[in-house]
Amino acid sequence: MLARKNSLIGAALAVVAVGLGAPALVPSATASLVKERASKSAPQAERDDASLDSNTNASALASYNVNGTASWYGGALDGRLDARGERFDSHAMTAAHRTLPLNSFVTVTNLENGRHVLVQVTDRGPYAHRRVIDLSRAAADALGYVENGTARVNVRAVSSQ
Repeated sequence: MLARKNSLIGAALAVVAVGLGAPALVPSATASLVKERASKSAPQAERDDASLDSNTNASALASYNVNGTASWYGGALDGRLDARGERFDSHAMTAAHRTLPLNSFVTVTNLENGRHVLVQVTDRGPYAHRRVIDLSRAAADALGYVENGTARVNVRAVSSQ
């Protein structure tokens, strides 16, 4: 959703600039404007996620501690390959995260009831807007939010394998 929003903002900027008689923005200038505006308007959790990439070092991983919304996934995805190339099992204690290293472990705490679980990041996601993590059905059940579908959580990195 954020990527689509960014591309729409960039296209709108180019149209407005040309419509006002200004020269068309070059793609690199448009991209930098879009990135700057997106970083200012993105929720804190999304900005925190963006700061961790595939080159995340141990100190950045150790300091990862974000509050946000969690959702869960499973059912039809059981047996499909995850980002590691292994079969997804909704009964395992796993999670999908956009930027944390695959195979790293995080503690997820439900902020409404205090329950917490240790899960392994095995996949990429969530793809829903403003979600910080997707948990397997087993993890969501342990946190007590399967019925609601989402919960306010704290995600804290524990280690990387």
